[in-house]
Amino acid sequence: VSFTRSAVKEIKDRIEAFFADKEDAIGLKIATLDATSWRIMYGLSEDDTNNFFGSFDRNIEEVSNKIESGNENITGFFSSFKHLVIDEAQDLVGVRSKLILNMMSVMQKDCGVTIFADPAQAIYDFTNDDIFEEEEEHTNFIEEVFTNNRFGIQKVELKNIYRTNAKNLITLVTDLRKNLLYNEKDE
Repeated sequence: VSFTRSAVKEIKDRIEAFFADKEDAIGLKIATLDATSWRIMYGLSEDDTNNFFGSFDRNIEEVSNKIESGNENITGFFSSFKHLVIDEAQDLVGVRSKLILNMMSVMQKDCGVTIFADPAQAIYDFTNDDIFEEEEEHTNFIEEVFTNNRFGIQKVELKNIYRTNAKNLITLVTDLRKNLLYNEKDE
């Protein structure tokens, strides 16, 4: 489960590159959270649903509510997962966060969960302020999983940058990350 279509494509391409025969990756389901919710509710592709229905948020909330109410078709779907990979988790807030948390609550105990999150890359950091004033509930996925240790997931911090070998760029990015994450300044 990823946040954007471009991230889904990159993940698919990287996984397929590991297989000698791309057909070996056929059983993998890699999709955005929005598209997954649409398919569960309506059995249609994301493009089809855009033509027929309205808000992604409304649909995500409906799926989440069905999980909470114990809908066996939907809880059974999530309980069949063998491993869930959540990408860009730092940007899961509100209804999306609640849906993933609900999904995790009905998965089997032996289902693996891998969460990729980088608070320094959060694009929705502002969501703590204005956007949730109207919502009754503001659920931040990272806070719920790691701060409250709701699922007992072990946190492992990656310290090295693997996207480049350029020493000056690594130094720049490392210093910037330290500044962003550990030296908060008043605005």
